[in-house]
Amino acid sequence: VVTAMRLLPETKYELSIEDITEALGVSTFDDNNDLLFALLDKDTTNIISIINELYQNGKDLKTFIKSFTNFTLDILKYVITEELDFTKIPKSYEKYLDTYFDYEKDLLKILQNLNSLVNEVKWSDNPKSIIEMRLIGLCY
Repeated sequence: VVTAMRLLPETKYELSIEDITEALGVSTFDDNNDLLFALLDKDTTNIISIINELYQNGKDLKTFIKSFTNFTLDILKYVITEELDFTKIPKSYEKYLDTYFDYEKDLLKILQNLNSLVNEVKWSDNPKSIIEMRLIGLCY
């Protein structure tokens, strides 16, 4: 998505980040942001709802969890460095990131668990259940 956004100025087409994520079938910043805040708030109902909505919308949950792990890493890098240059987060989303500064240790814990979750779902026939179970488990 970031690469596509960088190429946009070179084209004559008017495309948004939303257009690109829809066309690629990948999760959006909002999907990732909503899930990360649900995890930080330990909002298990919202976690289940977000994963179910992604699943119902035909998102590949294995790909999503990899993307979400990278997003969480980018958020942690931003919290540590206060620089977007070390992330793949578009500058237009910087205004949403200041709320993460109070969660550095929680972000690290989530990231460590996500890393093992990516490996766990890699060969699973039912990644949805594993993802829900592990994300809900992070709340307790």
